[in-house]
Amino acid sequence: MIRSRRRKGFNPFFSKAFLALVVVAAGFLSYKVYVVSYEKYQINKQISNLDAQLRALADKGESLKGAIERLKDKDVIEKEARKKLNFVKEGEKAVIITDAARAEGTAPSAEVTASPGLLSNPKKWYEAIF
Repeated sequence: MIRSRRRKGFNPFFSKAFLALVVVAAGFLSYKVYVVSYEKYQINKQISNLDAQLRALADKGESLKGAIERLKDKDVIEKEARKKLNFVKEGEKAVIITDAARAEGTAPSAEVTASPGLLSNPKKWYEAIF
């Protein structure tokens, strides 16, 4: 006996249109999940960058606090004033080292034989070399 397959009723959940609708809905939901996941990734990346900047600024703040503490010492203030502002104590003499003395590699002396502007170019070269 061959049984014939008869449709006992139309079931809309097994139709091709419903299957296409499910595939489209699944694709749309997958796209939305991807978009939200990517946004979350970008936000987490920005948070990690901001955390790194915060740590760097905190380290810089700590080093500045240390510098402030060092500058409260009078000896450090005096040393910085001598170095940057050319201050001298009473009884001390300031010494100015010119570029000519640096180029020759000698200590500055009080006596000057001839001013460098009055020497000819070959004499200047001779002085610089020897």
